[in-house]
Amino acid sequence: MNNSWSSDVGKRLFFVYRFPVRRTLAAIERGELPESYAMGYHRCGQHGFDVSCFDGEDWSRSWQALARAINPPMAKLLGVPFDASGALHSLGAMRDRDLVFTILDGAGLPVMLLRLFRLLRTPVVHHTGELIKQFRTAQGSLRWRLARRLLRQATCIVCDTRTQEEWLTGFMQIPSSSVLCLNSIAGVDLEFLDGRPVTDEGFVLCVGRERHRDFELLFQVARQLPHVDFVAVGTGKRFAGLDAPANVRTFVDLPYLKVVDLYRSARLVALPLKDNRYSMAGRVVGEAMALGKAVVLSNVEALRGIGPLESGECCVLVDPGDLGQLTEAVRRLYNDAALRETLGQKAKVVARDCFSLDQYVARMSQLFTRIAGERQITRW
Repeated sequence: MNNSWSSDVGKRLFFVYRFPVRRTLAAIERGELPESYAMGYHRCGQHGFDVSCFDGEDWSRSWQALARAINPPMAKLLGVPFDASGALHSLGAMRDRDLVFTILDGAGLPVMLLRLFRLLRTPVVHHTGELIKQFRTAQGSLRWRLARRLLRQATCIVCDTRTQEEWLTGFMQIPSSSVLCLNSIAGVDLEFLDGRPVTDEGFVLCVGRERHRDFELLFQVARQLPHVDFVAVGTGKRFAGLDAPANVRTFVDLPYLKVVDLYRSARLVALPLKDNRYSMAGRVVGEAMALGKAVVLSNVEALRGIGPLESGECCVLVDPGDLGQLTEAVRRLYNDAALRETLGQKAKVVARDCFSLDQYVARMSQLFTRIAGERQITRW
């Protein structure tokens, strides 16, 4: 029994994100990526946390072999990526921490599996995402029961929007007391974007790697507006089978800094989305807004509950899949400089007041301290 109160309660945090995370952290230190790509890993230290993470070095062969045996059946059962390598390798380190913070289900669910088998007792805060995006199964099925059992191992589950919260507490039957809904975009690195000159080179920009980005609809809009130049940034998979019109330039797998250059030089940003419950479009929206760009955005379920976006006060909302609405919104913003300026300035204020990475880290830090403190009281 621990019979003394530690002044450092809640300060030893183990960070579980993309395995290994060191490569991402090195790119951040070189100025090639914003800190939002590591969800504010370094900034947790500014709140007094001793933060460590799995570095991908000196992997145990036995853990690797066990992970190779576990990963395929678990991924098949859950229908989402599952990577137990880092969780198994980091078990000792996680046991020695006050709290574990997991992001992305592919990395977080293996940690929950360790909790399920009582191999890990350290409290876990999990920021979910992939499961909400890809989960397609009936309530009560084997996949559903397994996913719910794993999610219930988390001390607290963090989600971004009201839609995701309702999915967790309703469909997945996670107790509402264990769910924190941010109702926000999870962190825009304003410091990274500050000081980059903003210009207007007369093109409409669309960026997206995920399957919900509706490039087909964007290309239809481009055909309706042949006098307007469009730039689309995605992956080869996203553009496969699509016929880009002559006024659309497509770029595949651009480095992040090149994407930022396009943000700052676009006339406006258009993000047509297929309706969905979870979308990574929030990061693109937040970054474009932080640079003062006018944004046209599909009003999808995944963004419901994010007040400034839902109200349309800082962007133009259109119905998903509606060619007429999207075409008219792009045409109006493209031709109206005063409207773009007004909307862009409102967007910039909202991004800085509501979507900053510092705010996200501060809110998470408060949660970490509370949960680890409760654990310390229980142990005492």
